[in-house]
Amino acid sequence: MRRVPLLLLIGLIVAACGSASPGATDFPGGKVVFGTTVDTQAMSVPNPVTAVATSDSLGWVAYLSDSANATALTVTIASVDPGGAETLLATQSVGIADPADNELGHSASTLPATLGAGTYTVRYIRPSDSNVLAAGTITIH
Repeated sequence: MRRVPLLLLIGLIVAACGSASPGATDFPGGKVVFGTTVDTQAMSVPNPVTAVATSDSLGWVAYLSDSANATALTVTIASVDPGGAETLLATQSVGIADPADNELGHSASTLPATLGAGTYTVRYIRPSDSNVLAAGTITIH
């Protein structure tokens, strides 16, 4: 398993995250949608993907199942082995401008090169009740 420098991974997560007011897009909640390009103003992913190369950029929009109801959420990235077992790689608190927000964008970055080949799950968790508000899985090859 490839070890990822935790501070680099956390820096990539925090630097690229943003939020928008509820209703910016009509999409069912509770999902993280990945893409090589992301419009963090419109909170949209023009061409969603489930797999990317390590040389690709990767970003996402998290469509929360509920408003954040907090001024910060916890974002986790875990690697997933072929049997489905997960290994937590990074946990970071991400500030939320408006507790009513229910969409969060992560601008495309070089995260695939940092993580390396494998399958990964991204989750957005409300710390006050440990509720997973959105999750998605991406494969990097």
